[in-house]
Amino acid sequence: ILMLMKPGVLTQEGYWRPDPASLIFYSCPGRSCLGGSASVCAEGTGGILCAVCEAGYGTSANQDCVKCELGLSGTAWAVFIFIFIGGMILMLMKPGVLTQEGYWRPDPASLIFYSCPGRSCLGGSASVCAEGTGGILCAVCEAGYGTSANQDCVKCELGLSGTAWAVFIFIFIGGMILMLMKPNNSHTIFFKVKIIITFLQVLSHMELSFSTKWPIQFLQFIQFIQFINLNIITMKNFDCLLGYHVDFYSGYIFQIILPIVLLAFISAFFGIWILIFHLCGLKPSSSKIEIIPSS
Repeated sequence: ILMLMKPGVLTQEGYWRPDPASLIFYSCPGRSCLGGSASVCAEGTGGILCAVCEAGYGTSANQDCVKCELGLSGTAWAVFIFIFIGGMILMLMKPGVLTQEGYWRPDPASLIFYSCPGRSCLGGSASVCAEGTGGILCAVCEAGYGTSANQDCVKCELGLSGTAWAVFIFIFIGGMILMLMKPNNSHTIFFKVKIIITFLQVLSHMELSFSTKWPIQFLQFIQFIQFINLNIITMKNFDCLLGYHVDFYSGYIFQIILPIVLLAFISAFFGIWILIFHLCGLKPSSSKIEIIPSS
């Protein structure tokens, strides 16, 4: 009777089997399997592999079931988890890469940066633009601001400046027309002026041709002589004269139409001049104006 009651094979500590008659043993994940004939589990554990914690017990770092003792420890864990999750949220909200001054990007999540033409890009997380500027590359001047020589947007202060520019351009174009109308000796002067204009046109493209940091005085001079290229839009305070910023498309159309308009104006001027001479009975000669006697 004693031999039949005593099991033949005992379960080793750290192993588990579903019943005492089974000869299949399973390794336990923790230290809750105490072994024996009936695969005894440690206090607070039960179930398959002694891996289920009973009520009032919790899983420890080594997969054992330990008695729950919250007190200050549980509060500390709750605070730690709250701080950890909050820190992760703040890290996700804060951009990892800031935009350097002088560069621009379309949104804070973008990793593609573009160099700004002027000094209007202040950088930061959201690519902040300087006062009076906005748009792509901070290159668009807002209302009440005009483009300066170094491609920045400055506040419009027209006063006499705008009127002086208009008078200067009018006198320059009028003088060129009078030189074309005047015969003989004016041809030599005309060719000299033509050489000067060609030189100024070449000089006005120095900034685009060479990637050199030019002095601000030279840039202002280049902007001053842009009318030589009929590029009136890039002249100083042109936006202020119009009262709004001229975008690229409008400026492109204007640059195409302007030579045609000037040619039509000069042709009309010469036509009216010749018509007046014919109506008045005058004959333009090489040296003087002669009156044609009526027959």
